[in-house]
This record gives sequence, C-alpha cells and structure tokens, in this order.
Amino acid sequence: YFVVEAEDVFRSVRAFAEMQRWPTRLEVARGHVATAIVDFAEREKPSLIVMGSHGRSVFGNVALGSVATAVIAGCRVPVLLIR
Repeated sequence: YFVVEAEDVFRSVRAFAEMQRWPTRLEVARGHVATAIVDFAEREKPSLIVMGSHGRSVFGNVALGSVATAVIAGCRVPVLLIR
C-alpha cells in the first residue's frame, strides 16, 4: 500500500526531474520519516536531498515542518526545501 501511494506522490516529481535529465530513485522506508531520510543520506551519500518544507500532518511547526527541521539538523548532505 505504501509503495503505491509513494509512487503516486513521486510521479510528478519524477517527470520534472526526467525533463531536466536528473537521476531519481524512489525508496520506501518504514519508521520515523526524518530518521529514515537521514539514514538514507548517510548510507547513499546523494549530492542533494529535495523535500517539501511542510508535510501533510496537521501537527507541524508553523515556520517549517518538523520533518524538514529534523532532516536539516541531522544531515550532512545539502537539503533543498520546496515550499
């Protein structure tokens, strides 16, 4: 179920990236979102992480989403936030 939903969300991002000839890869992980992203970045060492500044949760920080805040704090990889 999660993979199908992730594919749906990722479809427009992948289409845009392909037009720019940027390589993309979808990976679905379980657990706390920010921890999974930081662990992925440590393991795979991507050149950039692109993510939304606010998630879908109603319980986010006002200025910046809690997942985005945790990823920025825990990552050594550059993070580009899209509003």
